Amino acid sequence: MIELLGSPGSGKTTLVPPIVKELRAQGWEAYLMVDAARRFAARSLLGRISTPFVPPPLRDPWLWRVFATLSTFHALAFFIGRPDLARQALWLQRFRPAAADVRQRRVVSWFFRTAGRYAFLSAHARSGEVLVLDEGFVHRVVQLFASPAEVPRSSRLASYLSEIPRPDLVVHVCTPAPVCEERIRARGVWARFQDEDAPELEAFVRNAHRTVEMTARQIRRESWAVVDIDNGGPEPGAAVEEVRRAASTALGSRHDVSPALGVTSVRRRGPLVPRPGRILDAARSRIHPAAIDAETVSRVLERYGLEPTRSPQNPATGWRNRIVVVHTSGGRKVLKQFRSDRELPSVIWEHSIIDHLKRLEFPSVRLTTTSSDANLVEEDGGRFALFDFVEGRNLAGFVMPQLVRSALVRTAGETLATFHRTVDGFDPEGEHALGYHTYASARTRDVDWHLSTLDELVCASDSLTSPEERSRSEWLRSRAPLIAAQVSELGEMLEGADLPRRVIHGDFGMHNLLFRSDGTAVVHDFELARIEWRLIDLIIVLSRLDEDSGRDFVTAYRATSELTRVEERHLGDVWQYYRLRGAVQSWNSFFELGGVRRLETAQRRVEEADARAGRPVRL
Repeated sequence: MIELLGSPGSGKTTLVPPIVKELRAQGWEAYLMVDAARRFAARSLLGRISTPFVPPPLRDPWLWRVFATLSTFHALAFFIGRPDLARQALWLQRFRPAAADVRQRRVVSWFFRTAGRYAFLSAHARSGEVLVLDEGFVHRVVQLFASPAEVPRSSRLASYLSEIPRPDLVVHVCTPAPVCEERIRARGVWARFQDEDAPELEAFVRNAHRTVEMTARQIRRESWAVVDIDNGGPEPGAAVEEVRRAASTALGSRHDVSPALGVTSVRRRGPLVPRPGRILDAARSRIHPAAIDAETVSRVLERYGLEPTRSPQNPATGWRNRIVVVHTSGGRKVLKQFRSDRELPSVIWEHSIIDHLKRLEFPSVRLTTTSSDANLVEEDGGRFALFDFVEGRNLAGFVMPQLVRSALVRTAGETLATFHRTVDGFDPEGEHALGYHTYASARTRDVDWHLSTLDELVCASDSLTSPEERSRSEWLRSRAPLIAAQVSELGEMLEGADLPRRVIHGDFGMHNLLFRSDGTAVVHDFELARIEWRLIDLIIVLSRLDEDSGRDFVTAYRATSELTRVEERHLGDVWQYYRLRGAVQSWNSFFELGGVRRLETAQRRVEEADARAGRPVRL
């Protein structure tokens, strides 16, 4: 996705054809929005079903109607996934001066139309295709923020830009404001300015120009891909040549593009429809107060030399956790407060892994540090960590076409394999309560711990009074002898096997991946990362996938990091052993922390272990 940014009269439209031409010469299938609209509409389900019944002379207008209709539905889905952006756009327009002519210019209508078209075209684009937009989300800043009587506040502009989808490239068309005004008068003034005097038009062009320049500076600060094109001369030839060089440098040839870090770039295609649970989570995150109050956020940010520019907000998918998204003077950040029962050595362990991944440029979350290079601060008795905000989408909880899901699953497989290679042999600082102490030592919770804990749980179940808790605990108690026998047998067989140990993620899956606009996946949430058999990470993922998706995942993983014969032979045994130990641990957690759901989890893990008993896993 390439978007142009420039003041009215800067000559964006003149530069679009040479950009498209240059991209096509380099092997990309490049389109303007008007060119792509009918072509992509024909790819949609409605287009495929209806077009054969439409007479050829009427197909172009019919496909445009399909495009316009489906874009409306895509706009709704787009804003369900980005409620902050929709709310912000509507809220900003309510407080603009009368000179902004919000209704006459149909600012809100055009904004929502832009969203629908952007979402529809993105959903139906194929690999190797590039869309060139001269009126995308970035350039929409002129309509949303500029008028003869106003220029935007930098904080509001930064907030808007942080919410919109980031294009792969922004072409900033640099043209002096007087030249822009001269061109506008030469080609014809807009109807709303025909009855106004010259200073009115001059003020609008001047403010629009300032808005564009503020936008260009802001997106550079956020490390967007931006190229500047000087189009202030009387002839477009020099600017056209500059565009060609910029397009060649920024995107290169389609045939020269190689995946970074072994992670295949997957362009998401097809409609993404949030499941009801995803919508409810997004609603709850807005209804619930921010997980960390604004006063505490401000004090913590001060330790980092930052100031908040907006109130903290709960993330759309993490409203239960003490995590907030914060707009700061240094850009958007994510602030996390650790649980009070979280031991300091385990936090040091987690941060040590994140720092190691940063040094080796693995795509994971990044810690923000204070002026003294600390990545953890204490405030009012709590521990806090600040992370750089990742421009990406969490796609868990969305319904999508099978081909799209398959591509994302393969990306996840390659990402996990690359992670395992990146941490191979790495010894983190601190310590973790789960897994192995070191690469050569025994487990923290070995077989004997699980057997003795199982005996204690059987006795403790007599004290339960709740009918539901007693019923579930009785079910587990009836299975206790078999669980003990299987843990002993599997432990004796597997603990001596040559199963490779790694620092594993511990909770890998779509819910802990953020997909960037280029399709690469960024990994987050390393709270359960520990030294363990690397097979455990694969089992965690496979237990959540159907058979076909699991096969896609393993195939992609093995393309980057091959499994050993011992791992292939014992995958089913490790799966059963892991789930039985997990059942004992969940049962034990119920007596330590409460919550009948922990008994439910323990029962599910026993049932999953039973399903794996004696059943080979085909890779």
